[in-house]
Amino acid sequence: AAAMLVGCSNGPSPAPDVRPDSGAEVALPSYSEVRAVHNERVARLDRLWSRMSFVVRRPDPDNPERLISDQAEGNVQIQQPRSVAISMTKLGELFFILGSNDDLYWWVDRTEKRSPVVLFGRHDLAGPRSLEWLGVNVAPLEFIDLFGITPLPDLEEGAGAWVRSDAAGTVSAGVPSRFGYRSMVFDASDLTLLGVEMLDQSGEVLAQAQLGRPRRVPVEGDGAPGEFMGTRIRITFPLENVFVSVELAEQANRSLNPGVFDFDRILRSYGRNGRVYDLDAEPTQLGQGR
Repeated sequence: AAAMLVGCSNGPSPAPDVRPDSGAEVALPSYSEVRAVHNERVARLDRLWSRMSFVVRRPDPDNPERLISDQAEGNVQIQQPRSVAISMTKLGELFFILGSNDDLYWWVDRTEKRSPVVLFGRHDLAGPRSLEWLGVNVAPLEFIDLFGITPLPDLEEGAGAWVRSDAAGTVSAGVPSRFGYRSMVFDASDLTLLGVEMLDQSGEVLAQAQLGRPRRVPVEGDGAPGEFMGTRIRITFPLENVFVSVELAEQANRSLNPGVFDFDRILRSYGRNGRVYDLDAEPTQLGQGR
């Protein structure tokens, strides 16, 4: 289930040549045009609360040739740009929490209630070693990116950002992320967002999200119709052979409980008497960090 959530972002660098033009007759907008349309749509998606159900298919640890499935439900809360809280329950019992705030990200495993396991790290120190402990190649902040609600940065096309035709009827816009690139796929006719890819520096796909079943997200205290976002999200982590199917319901831009983004409070409430591991500690000190 940790595969749902993870992805990090370190400084602009030139885009890789990984999305050559397909030759399809697609009118290619400029990056500034794509950015303007997309950012206007997500401006009212700066907060998100939603019920969530999901299915995770992953290799069996005892037999990697065999896939096993897990099902769970819960809710997701997002306060852009860096705060995420996801709770995962089965039969009413809280099993997992994945979260982040401005400084930290964390993963709480409560499958053994008397001895929960807590992993945490700092966004600015996240790297391949810490992400390996989480079991995926991407870190928590990119979870917001995979939902398709992150604004595009103000960059010059050809100097960090790019727009290319991918196939008949679609165009993609790419921007740097911390460990590589974020590529967003749009319908060329109206720039509706269809999917998001997270790529490494060489252009290899780390995570791919297909966005479907667009529904409006009402804004608390605002009588205007909410903006659309995809509420059926299919996320693939090809390197790990992990697939996550996410269904959102009752989604809204509304007030959120700040306590769900407070790591010390999370520790007191859900990590008491547990094993706490600092992912940024030296390997010989791992687990001595809090």
